[in-house]
Amino acid sequence: MSDKETTKKEDLEQLKNAEKKYQSLIEKRNELNQVAKQFREERDMLNEKRKELRNDMDKIKKEREKSVAKMKEHKEKRNKYQQLAKELIDAKRKKKGDVVKNLPLRVEEIKADIQMMDTNKRPLSWIHGKKTNSLTESNKNEESSTK
Repeated sequence: MSDKETTKKEDLEQLKNAEKKYQSLIEKRNELNQVAKQFREERDMLNEKRKELRNDMDKIKKEREKSVAKMKEHKEKRNKYQQLAKELIDAKRKKKGDVVKNLPLRVEEIKADIQMMDTNKRPLSWIHGKKTNSLTESNKNEESSTK
């Protein structure tokens, strides 16, 4: 019986050791599950934070796009006004040169008109381009007297 008792004791001891090992493995599994749960929570928290940041970035991008569009519109207006200003300045420069160049010629024309008026003694209304009956009568008188 001693053999049976020793084998029975060894079997019981092996059973206790196996039970202890089983319990330690269960504890190890539970610890690892707890660590995995913490990592999942951190990951989920980071993903949530990333989503919030992405939403904020999208809002800021939309605002920037609106600002850029507005800026482009203002730039186009500025360029149009600058081009118009350049054209006006060029036109003014060209006109300034024309006035100075044509001025002596215009003075001579006016002097010639004044001399003709003095010699013909025409009424002032003729200067303004209005031909009156008295003018046509005086022309007729002059023509008949020369004949």
